[in-house]
Amino acid sequence: MGLLEDLLEGTSAVADTLDKGSQALRQGQEGLEYTKERLDWAKSDRPKKDRAACADIRRKMDSMRRRYIFLWILIIVSTVAAMHFL
Repeated sequence: MGLLEDLLEGTSAVADTLDKGSQALRQGQEGLEYTKERLDWAKSDRPKKDRAACADIRRKMDSMRRRYIFLWILIIVSTVAAMHFL
C-alpha cells in the first residue's frame, strides 16, 4: 500500500508541475503576442497620428487652462472692486 500511495503522490506532484508549466507557457505566449502587436503598431503610421492627436489635445487643454485662469482672475478682481465700492 505504501508504494501505491507514493506513486499516486508522485503522479499528483507531476500533474501539478505540468499544470504550472502549461500556465507559464500560456502567459509567455500571451506576452509574445502582445509584444508582436506592439511592434506591428510601432511599424505602422498610427503612432504619428496618435502623437498629432495628443499634441492637438494638449493645445486645447492649455487653451482651456488659460481661459480658466483668466476667469478666476476676473472673478477675484470683480469681487475686490465690488467690495471697494461698497
